[in-house]
Amino acid sequence: MSPAARMWSAVDSLRWSEGVGLGLLQGVVGGVFGIGGSSIGTPLLRMLLDTPPLVALGTPLPLTVPSSIAAAAAYRRRGMVNWRAVRWTAPVAAPAAAAGAVSTRWVPTQLVMMLVALTLLLAAAQLWRRQSGAQPRPDLFGSSGVSARPWALASVGVLVGAASGLLANAGGFLLVPAYVWLLRARVREAAATALCCAPFIALPGIVVHGLLGHIDPSLALQLAIGAVAGSVLGARLSLRFQAIRLRRPFAVLLLAFGIYFSMRVLNSTS
Repeated sequence: MSPAARMWSAVDSLRWSEGVGLGLLQGVVGGVFGIGGSSIGTPLLRMLLDTPPLVALGTPLPLTVPSSIAAAAAYRRRGMVNWRAVRWTAPVAAPAAAAGAVSTRWVPTQLVMMLVALTLLLAAAQLWRRQSGAQPRPDLFGSSGVSARPWALASVGVLVGAASGLLANAGGFLLVPAYVWLLRARVREAAATALCCAPFIALPGIVVHGLLGHIDPSLALQLAIGAVAGSVLGARLSLRFQAIRLRRPFAVLLLAFGIYFSMRVLNSTS
């Protein structure tokens, strides 16, 4: 093998290791907190790999399907998924996600990047403010058998779907706080249910963003390889440790990351 070929092989191996490593990190975060997609992957791709903005936005989206399925399976075995909430949220979120993804044709790229940064800050606030001792309402996850109102779950699905399509996200960054704040579900139960909704929200976005040229197939494969293993590991960590032990340290890290990424985006517009 010539020196040039060896150098190219080394560079290619480094790129693959970087992509798989980023996918592993994203999978762990998604498995523990139900947060993934553009809220984590896009800033990492922009800052670490200098990926073009819209490609960085769309490329992490395909990996949410295998990673969310793998993590949701771990939660399902523990009986932590509310399937009725999934049935009322996912079907209406899917077409809304397609519409949100189409809107990226007209929304300014820098505005989309600022919205991605905002999701980081919102996710950090959600993780920090959740009180460990709060109990869920019986209408969603309680033992009384009374279910949440369908219109409330469907409304959440429409809003989350539209935002997720625009931001190339599977919806966890909004579904988890929606289930926690509005329906008072426990964090892990909300994350488990959000992960089960994720494939249905992500698939329309994948199709639309792919048609718009926002997905790099090679990079998406690298991310997916790491994300599947990371999501299983993240789900197991969440089930093993108390949520408060993981939540607040990560919230601080996520806040710092969000502020830094926001400054990067603002500097690029000046």
